[in-house]
Amino acid sequence: MAKVTVDVGPAAAQALGAVAAVNNIGVTIQDRPGPVRLSGVLTINNPAASTPTVTCAIRKNGVQVLSTVRTMVMTASIRMPIVIDHVDLAAAVGDVYTLEAATSAAVAAHELTANQTSLTVEGLSQDAALVAGIGPATV
Repeated sequence: MAKVTVDVGPAAAQALGAVAAVNNIGVTIQDRPGPVRLSGVLTINNPAASTPTVTCAIRKNGVQVLSTVRTMVMTASIRMPIVIDHVDLAAAVGDVYTLEAATSAAVAAHELTANQTSLTVEGLSQDAALVAGIGPATV
């Protein structure tokens, strides 16, 4: 299995609203446990005359990892990235990592830009035998 997997999505622009998983993003630990570094970059498009608060986070097995929550107050007519970094020292075989996003005000064109969000999962260890086996990106 790979030492690094990068998943890119959503396949089509995803409207922001209540807390929801980012479409087409997910990486699974497949053949070995071990520490992993996670990096999420979410590109948020915000229309003119809208100033919502956007909240994003990494999920492990569908549960929000509290230390990864990032919040940004958007300004009118802007496209901005939100970056999340996290190290999971206890990644186990079968663990699934995803991203989530939400907004305080769902308005037209307030969305995750298509194919501009990514989740990178990298196995970490000085001993190759302990590097987590990371599966392919979710399609």
